[in-house]
Amino acid sequence: MPARVSAIYISPAATVLPHAVNEAQAHAHRGLVGDRYFEGCGTFTDWEPKGPGRELTLIEGEVLAELALSAAEARRNLVTEGVRLNDLVGKRFRIGDVLIEGIRLCPPCTHLDKVTGQALLKPLADRGGLRADILSDGVIRVGDAITPEPETPMSASILTLEADLSREDHAADTLRLLDAYSADPMGDGHPLSDAARRDLIPGLRQHPTTHVFLAYADDEAVGIAICFLGFSTFAARRLLYIMDYFVQPTHRGHGIGKRLMDTIAARARELGCCRLTLEVQENNHHARRIYAAAGFEQAVYVPEAGGALCMHKSL
Repeated sequence: MPARVSAIYISPAATVLPHAVNEAQAHAHRGLVGDRYFEGCGTFTDWEPKGPGRELTLIEGEVLAELALSAAEARRNLVTEGVRLNDLVGKRFRIGDVLIEGIRLCPPCTHLDKVTGQALLKPLADRGGLRADILSDGVIRVGDAITPEPETPMSASILTLEADLSREDHAADTLRLLDAYSADPMGDGHPLSDAARRDLIPGLRQHPTTHVFLAYADDEAVGIAICFLGFSTFAARRLLYIMDYFVQPTHRGHGIGKRLMDTIAARARELGCCRLTLEVQENNHHARRIYAAAGFEQAVYVPEAGGALCMHKSL
């Protein structure tokens, strides 16, 4: 069966049952016109962490049929058929002519149980659908085909490795890339200071838990991750904290970031770490999409206590 959209649902408010439409106008980075999340009044619009994955929701029609659940009760925007939505996390695809990016799974929640009067948490576990972002304007219609967006192949040879900062070339590449990251709007907004440039490599070499990873494209250093070993007291095991993570803008979208993250994760396992941790700026939506696709999520230890927040105090 070809992958396609079998139904479209929108709701103007969180408390209103979604209604079916034959087509909907999709606005990039907003949602579907007339839907509660487009209007900024969805149930989870203001929930933290704010970020990607709230513009469009999808669910498989095959799952709805199995559970005898109506599409309106599922409260997803699009009902699909002929496609496994879990496989679209971290992928770009088109619905008709509209470009979509799958961000993360859309698990059921107690709110869905409340509005349907059914116990759906267990039956919909890992089958609750997909949260996605809209990357281009257009009209989505019932019957539109769902097609994967071809990945742009990179002709360059890609190499990822753990750096040896005693090597002049690795040290120079580390300094150059971190300076570029610092100048990036989603970094520090300006280049490293003269003092930071002078002290960075000696400081990293002297720090006992430093691990630096580099990515090369045709022998040019284009990506970096600077990490430090930590320790989880609750798990009584090591963890690896990703302090800095950056790929040059000219080389994004070619899988280099994923290759770099895979290298970090493999090394963390070798070191006996129980998890990777990192910080990301709230409005760095591009990075948050990458991290979500890689399996990162906001740390929550006790649900009633809420999610963990990063805080700091200058000394």
